[in-house]
Amino acid sequence: MATSSVIEVRDLAFSYPDQGEAVFEGFSWQVEPGESWAVVGPSGSGKSTLLYLVAGLRRPDSGRILVNGRDPTPRKGRSEVGLVLQDYGLLPWATVWENAGLGLRVRGLHGRGNGVSTDRLGEWLHRLGIAHLRDRYPGQLSGGERQRVAIARALVMDPAVLLLDEPFSALDYPTREGMERLVLDLQRETGTTLVFVTHSIEEAVCVGERVLVLRRPPNREAVVFDNAAGGSRLDRDGGPFVEQCARLRAALGPELVV
Repeated sequence: MATSSVIEVRDLAFSYPDQGEAVFEGFSWQVEPGESWAVVGPSGSGKSTLLYLVAGLRRPDSGRILVNGRDPTPRKGRSEVGLVLQDYGLLPWATVWENAGLGLRVRGLHGRGNGVSTDRLGEWLHRLGIAHLRDRYPGQLSGGERQRVAIARALVMDPAVLLLDEPFSALDYPTREGMERLVLDLQRETGTTLVFVTHSIEEAVCVGERVLVLRRPPNREAVVFDNAAGGSRLDRDGGPFVEQCARLRAALGPELVV
């Protein structure tokens, strides 16, 4: 069935076999093309699980998940979704160039006769400021540089949706702020739909035009906090930003641990 939503979750039920309680039960949520979402909630609320379900890396017990109207399960190396993990997911024995081009190799697009894909990979490394590091290995990079490699690997695949699972939590504060600005700039530049999981209320207000609030399981309802100023580089020391953080904190209630 055709849908205008880039992500459509309908009547989702999911639980882990070793846990008695469902993480999601009759849960529905949708995301429109080009939107920027943050996802917040206490530890164990299902934030990462939701991303893995949308990426097709886990299967619902029941219900439906569609990305661009299709089942998101990767087939033959193809996916509508780019996923950036907190631990970067880089191969320690592979160079920056090899790590960033991993998805292209899986698709069979990176190699002889694929100059367009190789050019695109080089362009993203340049855009992300790491082209000069192409022959280095992850162990030779800073945390921010490793995260840029992971982002390049996702974006070179030209995904319809970019999912980020607490990608900057291990970075120092100045690097973290710089990476947030970079992701927002890239999202505006490419028009990619963004879903950003975070424990930080401040980061959620900074990144998400809309914020999905998850509670202690089971999640049965998508609680949405509208944040029209998200992605607009609000001054973090300014009144409007502080006030919006206070509103989101009040909406979340005392159960959110940040």
